Amino acid sequence: AEGAGRPATAEHLLRLLGLGEPRPDDTPERLHAAYAEALHGLVSALGADHPPVVLVCEDVHWADASSVALMSALLERAPSTPVLLLLVMRPDRDSGGWSLLAAARQQLAESFTEIRLERLDDATSRLLVGHLLQIESLPPGLRRLVLDKAEGNPFFLEEVVRMLIERDLVERRDGRWVARPGIGHLEVPATVQGLLTSRIDMLPTDVRRAGRVAAVIGRQFPSRLLAKVDPIPGDEEWAATLHPNIAALEAHGMVRLAATRPEPEFAFRHALIHDAMYSGLLKRERRELHREIATAIEELYPDRAEELAPALARHHVEGGDPERAIGYLMTAGAGALARGARVESHGFYDQAHRVLEASPDADPTLRIDAAIGRSRAGSTLSLIH
Repeated sequence: AEGAGRPATAEHLLRLLGLGEPRPDDTPERLHAAYAEALHGLVSALGADHPPVVLVCEDVHWADASSVALMSALLERAPSTPVLLLLVMRPDRDSGGWSLLAAARQQLAESFTEIRLERLDDATSRLLVGHLLQIESLPPGLRRLVLDKAEGNPFFLEEVVRMLIERDLVERRDGRWVARPGIGHLEVPATVQGLLTSRIDMLPTDVRRAGRVAAVIGRQFPSRLLAKVDPIPGDEEWAATLHPNIAALEAHGMVRLAATRPEPEFAFRHALIHDAMYSGLLKRERRELHREIATAIEELYPDRAEELAPALARHHVEGGDPERAIGYLMTAGAGALARGARVESHGFYDQAHRVLEASPDADPTLRIDAAIGRSRAGSTLSLIH
């Protein structure tokens, strides 16, 4: 795109993604103002060519403080900008993203519409059950049991249907689902967590293992990294493309494709699925896997150590290797500060300080560096808040 200010907009958008070079006169305040201006410029330019722009932000309850600040700045200009903002979040008042909802209510007035998704009422639940469980000869008692335990949660209902299919309690005949003998004796777990745990336990051993390794990597994981940590002996051709067990996890509704570039990445279909997979591991197993994953990341992505420093720090901390964790925490803190993300930077330096406090043999200069970094990052936190 051409026009005055476009090069500066592109430069600051690259900085926002951690791709630009820092300047000597950069300060967090200047960077935040420049980021807000660049984002507004991008949205305005897109809106001028293809109005209106629809900007969808999912899982806002997980937004970091710097992203919340950036979106708050865009909200202030939303009434005069050709943009439709869709913010999707859980009703979690303690999350950082909740402040965006408060800001939208205050700043957008009649331009703001809030849609709250409540639990399904009895009538709607019965309708959904009717659509999901269109199964001939399904015992009425089982249908009622599922309805009662779901308590209006559509995710629970979907998982029950998946469980019926996986346990071969229903079969497809002439385009219709038909209940098989034994379905009336099905025990339906009382909670979503119990239901997910039951489904995970029914997976083949190698598929379950792959899912749990993926859960230790994170809510989103590269296929190549999973293949490195959880290899299948004798078949290495797929290692750089797609781990064989991912297809099985996808077929069972556990994961979905999240990205194809620069390499295939998958994400757990729901945070509760990720949590159920992760909680199925013993603490010792988690610690060992965190160590293996950290080593695999270092081997697979040697030129992205700074970019991946937050993830590497987390895996080394959880893996019980404080010496290696400290270096990555310091790198992550410096990188966040260079991008103007003071809150995140302070968090990394503060964690490094705590790890050092628990390591009496650590280099004293590292403690000084961590204290200086925490001080620099925290010097204007009050201004941000």
